[in-house]
Amino acid sequence: MNGTQELKVAVVQFTVRREPEWNLDIIDGYAWQAADAGARLLVLPEGLIARDGDDDMFAAAHAQPLDGPFVTGLRRISEERHITLMGTVHA
Repeated sequence: MNGTQELKVAVVQFTVRREPEWNLDIIDGYAWQAADAGARLLVLPEGLIARDGDDDMFAAAHAQPLDGPFVTGLRRISEERHITLMGTVHA
């Protein structure tokens, strides 16, 4: 035995929209698919809470605290799907 372990990683890119709830729904779907395929880590896009391609300040203006509804939603998805999520949020 050489002591190495494999970690299956999934990476997803999608267009983050203005609506945090929509983004959480999309993330949940990808988390389910990734976990179902055996991944233990899902790497997500940056600025996950909300984004507007025409407004560079939109994401920062819609930042939430780390104990706010969006990060709480990410934690719920991670726990329910048994997968670690990695991405960036504006907090």
